[in-house]
Amino acid sequence: MTISVRDLSDADGEHNRQLIQAALDTHGSVTLPSGRVPVTGGLVLAAAARLSGSRNTVLAATAASAQPVVHILGPDAHLSDLTITLPTSKPGPHDGARFTAVTIGDYLYPDAPIWTDGVSLRRIRIQRPAQCAANSIAIMGAVRRTSLCDIEVTGGGTGLAVHWGAIATSVSEITGPSYHPHDLRIKRLTVRDAFEAFYLSSVHDVLVRGFHADNVEIGFRLLPGDNADRYHEDPEASQVSQRISVRGGRIRWRGIYGIRVAGWGRSEVDRSLRSLPYQRVAVTDCDLTAIASPPAAASTTRASVVLESAEGVHFSGIAIRGADVTEATIDGRATSLAEVGPVTVPLRRR
Repeated sequence: MTISVRDLSDADGEHNRQLIQAALDTHGSVTLPSGRVPVTGGLVLAAAARLSGSRNTVLAATAASAQPVVHILGPDAHLSDLTITLPTSKPGPHDGARFTAVTIGDYLYPDAPIWTDGVSLRRIRIQRPAQCAANSIAIMGAVRRTSLCDIEVTGGGTGLAVHWGAIATSVSEITGPSYHPHDLRIKRLTVRDAFEAFYLSSVHDVLVRGFHADNVEIGFRLLPGDNADRYHEDPEASQVSQRISVRGGRIRWRGIYGIRVAGWGRSEVDRSLRSLPYQRVAVTDCDLTAIASPPAAASTTRASVVLESAEGVHFSGIAIRGADVTEATIDGRATSLAEVGPVTVPLRRR
C-alpha cells in the first residue's frame, strides 16, 4: 500500500504515526511518499511488515521521545529507503534501546521473547545533532539472522549499538536468561560526527564489512557485556564472543583511542568482574587516522588500539597514522600492535 501525501499532515506527527501504523497493521507493506513526514515515536513493525520510502522520503521525529521512531519486534520485517531525522534527546545510562531512530529487539524483557530474525535494513540515513548522546540504531537481545546494508548516520552517540538483552526488571535485577544477538551481517556502514561508529557487546557470529567512521570520538568497541554470558540460557553451549570479523574499515578518530577490545565486564547486579575469552575474532584491513584532539583527550595518553584482557583477537592489515599517538596499549602497557598482529603501515607523524 502506498500512502498518499494528501492523507498526511504537514505538522501533526501523531496523526501521521497513527495513519502509518494502521496501514502497517492492515496491509503489512507500506510505502511512504516523497517529502518530509512529521511523526511521533513509536511505529512498530511486527512479523513480515515492510516500511519503505520513495525518493527523498524523510521521517522527521517531532520531539524527543524514549520510544524509537521505528521499533522492529517481529521476524522478517524490512525497512528501507528512508531518511530519519531526530532532535536532541537526553537518554539515561541504560537507555541504549531508547531514543533511537531504529531499534530491533529489546534490552529488558518481561518474559521469554520470540526471537526476531530475518530482519533487513537497507539504504537508511539517520541525522541527529552531534551533541546528542543517544544511539541511532540499536540491535538488542533476542535478534538473529539480521542484515544491515548501506546505512549512513550523522551525529548522535553510537551509530550502531549491538547489545545483549535479558528477562529483567532493570539491569541490577536480572532473572534471566540472557539473549545474545548473532548471525548479523553489517555492510557499508558510514558514521560521521558522532561519538562512535559501532559497538558489539556480548554477541557472536557477526560480520562487519566496509565501514567508514569520520570525525568520531572513537571508532568501535568489542565487549563481552557487563555480565558476559553469566545468564545465558545454556551456559555449557554459550558461544558469546566467538566468530566475530571486522574488516575493511576507515576510521578518523579524535578521542583517547580508535579501537577498544575488552574481554572483561563489571556486573550491575553485584559489581563482580567477569571475563570471557575471545575465539576466532579478527580485525583486518582497517585504516586508523588520529586527528586533532579536544583538550580533554589531549591531556590523556592516546592509543590507536586498546586491548584489555583481550587475548584471542587477531589483528592484521592495520594502518595507523597520526601525531602524538601511541600505537597500542595491552592491559595498560604501551606497545606495538605488531605484538598481537602485523601492521601494514608504520605509525606516521604528521
